[in-house]
Amino acid sequence: MAGPELRKQISLFLPVADWLALRREAARRRMPITRLCVQWLEPELEHLRRHPPDPLTDDDAIPNTSEG
Repeated sequence: MAGPELRKQISLFLPVADWLALRREAARRRMPITRLCVQWLEPELEHLRRHPPDPLTDDDAIPNTSEG
């Protein structure tokens, strides 16, 4: 029997104006910001699940370490 799916928390840094807009939209929809973000991320995550990037051939899969 499998246990519950393991989860990992992420943290995002946004400009305050963007965070306020996100907070207002979550309040308008009467849901937590986290749930709203998950809903918005889900289509892209589903695509990645179906088509995982190949780190050996996909330049986009190589992390850009020059960004601060």
